[in-house]
Parts: sequence; structure tokens; C-alpha cells
Amino acid sequence: MSLLDARFSRSAQLNQVCVRILGKRPLESFSDARDRLTIKATDYVAELHRSQLLLLTDKHYGSAAAMMRLVMEGALSALYILHLKDEAHAIRLEDGKTFLPGAGKMFARCSRLPVIGVNIEVIGKSQGPFHKFTHGDMPQINRRHSPGDWTSTFDERAIATFSIIADFVLLGAMDTYSHAVADPVLQKAIRAVRDENGAEARAFGMPIPEDDTFSPPPVRTTTGSTPPPLAE
Repeated sequence: MSLLDARFSRSAQLNQVCVRILGKRPLESFSDARDRLTIKATDYVAELHRSQLLLLTDKHYGSAAAMMRLVMEGALSALYILHLKDEAHAIRLEDGKTFLPGAGKMFARCSRLPVIGVNIEVIGKSQGPFHKFTHGDMPQINRRHSPGDWTSTFDERAIATFSIIADFVLLGAMDTYSHAVADPVLQKAIRAVRDENGAEARAFGMPIPEDDTFSPPPVRTTTGSTPPPLAE
């Protein structure tokens, strides 16, 4: 089995496990809109993760790189929603009366979270050049040395990197999900796999903090108070 085949196989297995976990708890069993929306956002990340894997295995590497932006923003949305201070804001989101802020504002908010905010900021800021791939900027365009030969756009190391990052982000979303469903046992299991994935990421030169401590539960107020502004 080649390096990429082995990497994609691990990613597929991870996705299957996550989807099974997500399907175990019906949404109607959760009374808080923040938990329901967090679960939905995590499910969205799992679908995007699988879609990216399909693009990778079909050798649509440029498209798979672009998909990374959606995977990251989906996971960021899940974390942002989980930590909304007031459920009234989440109810407005769930009812379609308002929308999430832009990714930059959500990132700024999540970077201020206790315990994990610093690591989120470190990881996020390190991805600046990589984001140019996801937006189809010059790092994507300048790799088109042979139009029509898409398989030559990225080398094996870069392709494996896309898969490793997607797995790490999916696991981050699942960690967020573990708080929405109040399952500390699941969080520990997810963190163990995430630690393995983090070691693999660091071996590829990615700035994944080694002291990636457990994420804290959300701090919330009661339902019905004035919702915070979108730029919170």
C-alpha cells in the first residue's frame, strides 16, 4: 500500500467512526439550541471531510485543497456556537432570524476562549500561506504547469498534508461535539486519537502544540436574556 493509500484509508476509517458516533443521539433529545446547532455543525464537518476524501482519492487535488477552507470554517462554527453565552442568540440562529458572523470574527472569539484559545490562535495564524491554496490564489494557480494534468499539481507530501489536516480538524469538531452531548468519556477517547493525529501532523512539520490540553466546557447564561451582538 502506498503512502497516500494508507493515509486515505486511516482518514476513511476515522470518518466512519465519527459518523457512527454522530448518529447515536437524536437532536430532539437536546433541549438547548446551542447543543443542537453544535451537533448539526459537527455533522456538516463530517460530511465535508468525507467529500474532501473523495476528491483526494479521485485525484482532484486542487479541489481537495479548496475544500479545506470549508472543513475549517465548519469546525470553527461548531466551536463558536457551543460557547455562545446566551441561548437566545442560538435560538435566533436556529430560527433563521440571523446568521453567523464572518470566519475572522468567529476566529477572534474562539481565540479568546479559556485554556484552548492560545492554541487555536497559534494554529490559525500558522495557516496563512495555506489559506491561499483554499481560495485558489497564486499558490494554486502557479502550480498548473501542465493544463489538464491535475495529478501533477501537488506532490505526495502536500497531498498527505491535506488529509492529515482534515482529520485533525474533524477531531477538533468531534471534541466540540463531546461537550454538546456532555460525554467526558467520549472526549477522552477523541483526544487520544487526536494526540496520535497531532504527532503525525508534527512529523510533517505542522505547528500542532504538544501540550494540547483538554478543552473546557462552555460557560452559559439562562435562556431568554438579551442575545450578544454577532461580533461577540
